Amino acid sequence: VVPFLAELPLAGRIAGALLFGALAVGMSPAATLALLQEVRARGRFTSLVLGVVVLGDLVLVATFLLVLALAKLLISPEGLTLPSLLAELPHIGAEFGWALAIGLIVGLINILYLRFVRREILLFSLALVFVTSFVCARLHAETLLAFLIAGFVVQNFSRHGHTLVEAFERISLPVFVIYFTSQAAALDLVALGAYLPLTAMLVALRVGLFWFGVGFGARKAGLDEGARGHLQVSFFSQGGIDLVLAAMVAEAIPGWGVEVQTVTIATILFYVIGGPPFLARALDAMGERPPASAGPRISSRALE
Repeated sequence: VVPFLAELPLAGRIAGALLFGALAVGMSPAATLALLQEVRARGRFTSLVLGVVVLGDLVLVATFLLVLALAKLLISPEGLTLPSLLAELPHIGAEFGWALAIGLIVGLINILYLRFVRREILLFSLALVFVTSFVCARLHAETLLAFLIAGFVVQNFSRHGHTLVEAFERISLPVFVIYFTSQAAALDLVALGAYLPLTAMLVALRVGLFWFGVGFGARKAGLDEGARGHLQVSFFSQGGIDLVLAAMVAEAIPGWGVEVQTVTIATILFYVIGGPPFLARALDAMGERPPASAGPRISSRALE
């Protein structure tokens, strides 16, 4: 079923399994947020879904860097040893440490600007995005994690989270169009046919495990049966960061790393097509999607 791993020694097969497992965690905040904005969903269920998706990507970023380091050690001539693992941990810790520090600083800068200046918020935020990305690249910090922390700080430690969201929503449509067009251009239908059995198996496993895992967690959290059933189908979308991480695998693992990237892209094709409709139906069932006749809402700030 996995031809490019079949002839590898046991350590290589374990490395491939770890990478596929780590890549299955992602739940695409970009696709989820795009759908929520498109249908103008509001409510507790919507907030819960978005919060879980963002936390899922935090878990993905946190686990993937460690898993990639383990995979590289497993396939190295020396193999995975305690000294080699201990030597790699400081590099991983530095990526997270710098991302945490940069995220906190960027969040604080945003809070101060929104509190004392509050002019040309979008222009300032875009400039800060480019500067932060450059700093993260120079310090080898995890960029996604830095921005997630920055947004978390603004939302939870100030009253300006909604103001920042409103500023970015003004350019959300062209950004989403460019983003999803570029991602769709990378999807390879030929590869989907070549690895169809493996792709189908991975998709079925991920969907099934998400269904049972989310159901178990929601039941333990005390959600009623109706909400639990709709929550179980709300996290199938995938993409964005997974495509970036799959490209990192292709670059870091010579040979079969490219095949892992190809299979990941093929599975994402299923999630891009099948994931959003499930979430849209769940929002309808929970009553958090306004009727089509309501029309778009225009705020006074937008009119200004």
